[in-house]
Amino acid sequence: MLKGSLTNKGNKFLLLSLIVVAALLLISCDKTKETMDDAAKKASEVTKDAVEKVGETTEKVVDSVATNLEKTAEKVENVIAEKPLVGVWQGKLDSRLTILTITSQEGNEVSGKITINYRNPINQEIKGTLNPDTKALTMADQIHSRFKGKYSGKISADGKTYSGTFTTLVDKNSVSFNLVKK
Repeated sequence: MLKGSLTNKGNKFLLLSLIVVAALLLISCDKTKETMDDAAKKASEVTKDAVEKVGETTEKVVDSVATNLEKTAEKVENVIAEKPLVGVWQGKLDSRLTILTITSQEGNEVSGKITINYRNPINQEIKGTLNPDTKALTMADQIHSRFKGKYSGKISADGKTYSGTFTTLVDKNSVSFNLVKK
């Protein structure tokens, strides 16, 4: 009987030990859950703060870009207004594809280069003068060649076309040209 009573007490002790361990595990799980809930809440707050900061930063960047674009557009408008002939003009001279690139305009003086696509393309540096009252633009080739000549023409009222006559200096042959600003 003593043996049965010990076994029963042993079972009770074992059962009680298991209950204590289970209770400790439950308490531990509750604390872990609380810790995880706290961590999730903090992560949510940090994420919310980060999103707000990213939004504020993005807004500042967009405002800055918009301001810079406006300033750049204003500068481009000023350059165009001050140097309306600078740019690429394309069209025909003697029925040949021709590209005039005016790279510099200082007051009424211009300079640049012209390419006329004959079988052997002609590439010339040019210099010229604009009469702002009549819109007459006269230019001359700068590199000595048999085809060196002079361009006499007018800029259209809207400033988008340059038309006139090219005359070679050697044989005085003249051909017409019509170029459009790109």
